[in-house]
Amino acid sequence: MDNTLCIPRTPQLESPSPHPGELVHQEPQPETESAPNPAQHNSLMTGSQIVEIFHNQQLPDVTTYFRGPDGDPVSLGSSGHLYHARCARGEAAIRTIRIFMAQTNSNQLLLKAAADELLVWLQLQHEFLTPLWGVACFREQAALVSPWMPYGNIIDYRRQQPYFDWQKMCTQVSSAVAYLHDNGVIHGDIKAQNVLVSEDGNAKVTGFSNSLLRELASHYRDGNDFSTLSMRWIAPEVLEGASARSEAVDVYALGMTILEIITGKVPFDEVSSDQGVIFQVITRTAPTRPQELASNDRLWALLTQCWSSDPKARPTAREVYDQLKDVA
Repeated sequence: MDNTLCIPRTPQLESPSPHPGELVHQEPQPETESAPNPAQHNSLMTGSQIVEIFHNQQLPDVTTYFRGPDGDPVSLGSSGHLYHARCARGEAAIRTIRIFMAQTNSNQLLLKAAADELLVWLQLQHEFLTPLWGVACFREQAALVSPWMPYGNIIDYRRQQPYFDWQKMCTQVSSAVAYLHDNGVIHGDIKAQNVLVSEDGNAKVTGFSNSLLRELASHYRDGNDFSTLSMRWIAPEVLEGASARSEAVDVYALGMTILEIITGKVPFDEVSSDQGVIFQVITRTAPTRPQELASNDRLWALLTQCWSSDPKARPTAREVYDQLKDVA
């Protein structure tokens, strides 16, 4: 990346919907969280100190690429805010990380581990994955910098296209997840809001940092932030205490995401409450078969296999990709 300075743009905020460049999943607008009282913590780490730790772990520090008046955030989130900027390399999405940590050895080790996870993202090279450009200190907070995706997430894009090719998009998404798993990488938060669409109309899977951001942000919350789980995409075993970091859990969510892309609706769309969704998941109730798949028995069978109660009975992401090319 060259050292061209990027000038953040003040975005248009007329639309009440999430901005199309959102890098991570966007739950309904969270209540604004206030920073912890500094008096309760000894010497909180600054954004620049956090970025320095990341940079020491081989993550590119692109802080100097950004200069100029700060615009308003494009979207708000409990774990950070999203900004939009331009530079010679292209338009950038700047995602601040909401971290409040004291300068302790244990916290520095946690940040180094987080940097290692981000370094994996940096090294991923696939045509249907959103790349990570680097980290930056932006508005006195640590931030992740990636390319800006002008069409937004795939559901936003679907609404804008009279002839939406869901077969192409589902195949691209499954190809990206198969690549991740082939390289030993678990995504951890697959859903349509974490599938962006590039300027040339291709799917770009993102959201690798979601679980990381939630973990770092949880250091100033009380207790477990259960509400941050993507309930409509989460496998039942996770709600029963199993790890969310597994290929089988990813495949379950991939099946839900394929259904979401085809229908344009979230899984269990007819269920309005979180409690109702949890009941559906815990009781292993599959989503209702949509009209769009009424005549496609093979694809519906593939999706229901992705949602198998037994994680070991689910196909691999590579198998989903291979079958999707044939049955869609």
